[in-house]
Amino acid sequence: VAPGKTNLIVKSVNEKTNEVVALEATVSNNIGNIERIRSEINDETNRAEEIAAQIKARSERVAELDAKCEELEKNAATVATGEASDVESEIDAIRISERVAEDDIAKLRIAMSASEAEIAGFDARRADVEAELETRETELSESKKKFAVVREDYEDAQEKCASAENQLRGFELKNKSRSERFESLRAQ
Repeated sequence: VAPGKTNLIVKSVNEKTNEVVALEATVSNNIGNIERIRSEINDETNRAEEIAAQIKARSERVAELDAKCEELEKNAATVATGEASDVESEIDAIRISERVAEDDIAKLRIAMSASEAEIAGFDARRADVEAELETRETELSESKKKFAVVREDYEDAQEKCASAENQLRGFELKNKSRSERFESLRAQ
């Protein structure tokens, strides 16, 4: 095998080795991204659950306030004029509290919708990353196959080089032996 061809094979093996290393690094990076996204999804899911619990608690509070308002309204009809204004003030205060609670519930629902949208975005991103990971794994597998073929070619080339060197040494020894015999015959 010619030295130039051996150099090309060695260069090809080095290039394939570099490609495999780069693809392995990409796969490792993609796996890290998937883990990070999964962690973010878990965090957002926990946050959405907390918001849902807050909404439930606020809804229960609004129901309590509604019940109290109804009770006070019933009592207000039977209370004397002087006491009625106190009851009306209390009813107004409860209604204000009720409005504040309803506003809080609306804000929590908005926050929950935003969290759900973020989770949907993470799901889409996760699908993209998983697809990219699958592509990279396929590329890595193909590169490893190509690398194996190139390595096999390289090893074959090394064996052919060694064989050619052995043949050359054999020819050199034969030639040396012939030269020595020729000199020996000439000297006689």
